[in-house]
Amino acid sequence: FLSGDLRQHADEVRNTCHANCEWIMANGGSSPGTAHIVNFDSPHFEKNPTLGGRDILREYLPPAQAVGIHLIAYVNLHWFSYKFAAQHPGWEQMQADGVSYGKAHPLYGNGTTMCVNSPWRDFAFLLLSEVMITGVEGVFLDGPVVFPGACYCETCLDQFKAQTGFDAPKEENWSNEWKAWVDFREDSMQRFVRDARRAVRETNDEGIIFCNA
Repeated sequence: FLSGDLRQHADEVRNTCHANCEWIMANGGSSPGTAHIVNFDSPHFEKNPTLGGRDILREYLPPAQAVGIHLIAYVNLHWFSYKFAAQHPGWEQMQADGVSYGKAHPLYGNGTTMCVNSPWRDFAFLLLSEVMITGVEGVFLDGPVVFPGACYCETCLDQFKAQTGFDAPKEENWSNEWKAWVDFREDSMQRFVRDARRAVRETNDEGIIFCNA
């Protein structure tokens, strides 16, 4: 893709594969967790150094649109490096024992994941806004995921206590506290997707958003 003729690629997608929709990588999805590195020009995010001066999203958009392809951006929101997490204390998903989920269960062998309730939300929503500004028609979110045994970060503990009056239970026992904890985890994910949709549609009120997992 990167070394080929983008007009020819778009023509093959449309007329050989008979597809009218295609996704393109907006940010990193490789070891050790490069989700904070983007493949397009943005004043807010680190750019993939291998691209030089190229902006892949904006570069491919005209030939894709010319043949009737709706371009959707893949956005990795679940796999971040340990270095990135260390630079942003309080953003990681935490287990009840105080160990981050990614340290206990390295994602794909190397990397960690962020919490949907933490201040990382602002990072994620700004990323989605910047992606949509490029002109793509929507986003495919690969994550985030509320992983098993998470999240016991400070933000989650404080929010759960404020909403329910309970301290977050550390063991599954299906008491009222545990049921409230399960509801809180589900509600947290729903709130994130709702607010992600808002970030997308601030740029395009018909913007497509789909969340994997």
